[in-house]
Formats: sequence, C-alpha cells, structure tokens
Amino acid sequence: MQNEKVWILSDKNSKTLTHILVRNYFMQELQIDIKIYDDLNELGQLHNFNIYEDDQIVYYAFENKIMSEFIKDKCKQLNIKYFDVYAVVYNFLGSIFSKISKGGNIPSILEQSLRNNHVDFALLNDDGINPQSIYESDIVIIGVSRTSKTPLSIYMSNLGYKVTNIPLVPEIDLPDELFKIEPNKIIALTMDPSRLIEIRKERIKSLGIPVDSGYATLERVNIELDYSQKVIQKLNCQSIDVTHISIEETSERIKKLIDIRREQQK
Repeated sequence: MQNEKVWILSDKNSKTLTHILVRNYFMQELQIDIKIYDDLNELGQLHNFNIYEDDQIVYYAFENKIMSEFIKDKCKQLNIKYFDVYAVVYNFLGSIFSKISKGGNIPSILEQSLRNNHVDFALLNDDGINPQSIYESDIVIIGVSRTSKTPLSIYMSNLGYKVTNIPLVPEIDLPDELFKIEPNKIIALTMDPSRLIEIRKERIKSLGIPVDSGYATLERVNIELDYSQKVIQKLNCQSIDVTHISIEETSERIKKLIDIRREQQK
C-alpha cells in the first residue's frame, strides 16, 4: 500500500465515502501520495484529464453506473488496480434493507439512503471515529465487536436519527464525551457468548485468518463481555440482548426507549 499512488474519485453525493477512506485507511498506513477528485458529476469530466498512471490503485464512488463502468473499463485496459467503493457500500446496505424493506423498492431505498445526511453522519462516526459527535447524536450505540453496531446505526440513521457507535474494547479507554451526556441516550448491545463466538469465527474465516485466532476464543469473548457489563453499570445506561433478535426488532426497542425518554422530558 505505501508504495502505491492512490486516486480517489467520486461525485459530490458520494464524497463522504471517499473521505472515510482517506481518514480511516490510508492515513493509518502513512500513505501520502493521494489525489482526490470529489466533484466529478459528468462522464465528460473523466475524459478531460489524465488520472491513470502505473503503480496505482483507483478507488471510485459514483451513483451514475455509466461513469463507474467507464472507470472500471479504463483501469482494466491499463492494468490498473481499482475498487468500486459505491458498489461495496450499496451491497452492504442492500444486505440490511433486503430483510426489512417489507416489499419496498430496494434500489430506491438504497439510493435515498446514500443521499441521506443522517446516513452520512453514521458513516462518518462509525466505530468511535469522532468522539465529538457524541454530543450531536440522538443515539449512541456501544458494544463489543460483531454485535451489529454498524448495521444498526445505518438502519436507524435511515429512519432519521443521528447515530454514533462506539466499540467496547478492554484495552482502549472510552471517550470522555460518553460520560458527559445523558445515560438515556446510550444503548449497549449485548450477546450470548456462544453466538458471538460463532459470528466472529465466520468473520475471521471470511478474512482468511486462522479460526483459532484469539479474537474468537471463549476466553477473549468472556473478557470483553465482562468488560461490557462493567461499562454498562458505570454509565448506568440501557442494554439490549441482540442474540436472537433482528436489526429491525432492535431498532423498534430503541425507538420505544427514545419515546419514553422524550415523554419524560416534557
């Protein structure tokens, strides 16, 4: 990664995705040779300047499929590595909304979601990226890894909530901001250890990591869940066991808690 030139291309509606790439991946790799074009809204713009070089990778995010196909075909012709960010996010959202659309038009739902400012907020504040966002959030979701924090955050953001999610990792200090907001804004997700191990094993298998990795052992999972319970007690926040419930059901429970909170504040 560090020896490659990185080119990030997007239209104005997809620039959030490109900014996430820069902050959360390339900067962590100390990648400095990055060029960003985040206002490419017409096919002609892709013809008018030379963005293609050897030894580089092109990341792109376009709502317009013709523009995406143009970039992909050009990269293939020049033997340049490429990655369709929009398609990956689109598929990710699709896996969530296909289960809960209740007959709705999935492509339409996805397109609306990717243009939704609250979805942008959830993506930009995923996994504790920006602790300051806690103050702006309607909901702050906390939980150990693989308790569906991100899918739930995106789903609820599509319903009109500003959602931040924070990972609970024993070795990483919690952000101070979490202790400065009302506890009733915080929702902790918990899960049965055996189910969590099963999910983690599937995840590391998909990444090509040995299944006996410490991440998916009973010992590690118990350490994290014990830590999670201590955090819940310290924050005095609500918790939901998500072992056997869907994202939609979890969302409904959270909405009810929010409604109760709002009634109490009147």
